[in-house]
Amino acid sequence: MSELRPVCIIILAWNGLEYTRRCLETLRESTIFPDYRVILVDNGSTDGTADYAKTLGWVELIRNEENVGFVRGNNMALKRCAKECDVILLNNDTEIVQPNWISEMQKTAYNAPDTGIVGCRLRRTNGMLQHAGAYMPPTYWGQQFGSNEQDINQYNSDRDVDIVVFACAYLKREVLDRLGLLNEEYISYFEDADYCFNARKAGYRTVCCGSVTVVHHENVSTAINGVRLNDVFEKSAAVFRKHWKAGVEERYQWALDWHSIVNFETGYGISSKQLMLAMDRLGAKVAYKYVYGWGTPFPVPEKEASDNYMLNVIRNRTFGESRVQVVYA
Repeated sequence: MSELRPVCIIILAWNGLEYTRRCLETLRESTIFPDYRVILVDNGSTDGTADYAKTLGWVELIRNEENVGFVRGNNMALKRCAKECDVILLNNDTEIVQPNWISEMQKTAYNAPDTGIVGCRLRRTNGMLQHAGAYMPPTYWGQQFGSNEQDINQYNSDRDVDIVVFACAYLKREVLDRLGLLNEEYISYFEDADYCFNARKAGYRTVCCGSVTVVHHENVSTAINGVRLNDVFEKSAAVFRKHWKAGVEERYQWALDWHSIVNFETGYGISSKQLMLAMDRLGAKVAYKYVYGWGTPFPVPEKEASDNYMLNVIRNRTFGESRVQVVYA
């Protein structure tokens, strides 16, 4: 793209003033992008968030007397964004650590005309990755690339993904004009997956910008406000299934039965695990079976369950339905 486009950054807060303050301070101190505005939506906070925002001349405040939810709150701000602006949705529990983060995300967004939504790498405060894009298996628990991996700058190139989480997401104006606001059937959770799926249906790609990393504290609002995350999650999952069940269940294009070991943290047990997870991400429905003594040069006992959610899903699939059998040893 030949010239920079103006950007409207939307931040939603529901208490958690110390996180909101840190988010805004790092944004202001670190960002070198020349043309952005910030809208802060205060969703009925009782900790002085609104009073703090009023002291910042560069922040536009939308004050709600009660919590109207993540989706409705963001939609209120989306209606305020100027029509010439692209939009970044940014969680209040994030920290900006990279001066060129906006320009890099914008460059990715305009590298191709069919790019519609751009996310980035999200890193937890302990140095572990949280997110570098995601996909949705038929269990309806989105699986994030890089989650719980030590951050060694992996996933550092732009990659097409099914989903990016809206803790930090760049939405092109063209896509907003085409798709409209976030779906208010959701209160919180799954609204980002829904929007990415709708964008793909309309012909737009979702891309994770590997050159940008944002620090994310994760699930701060639910923890601070005593919300039962699982209750909100399950309600939103039901809405998502209603709209996208057929599409999600069609994601697997191949089937494969895999004989090896996974819960043995040495040698090819590690590579076996990573190969299974990679194949699942690429649309191969992998079923796994371990028989004591098979697939190894020496018998090793294996734990009943893994600490990796997706590996347990794979292990619980019906084995023997595929014509393709692989022994990895």
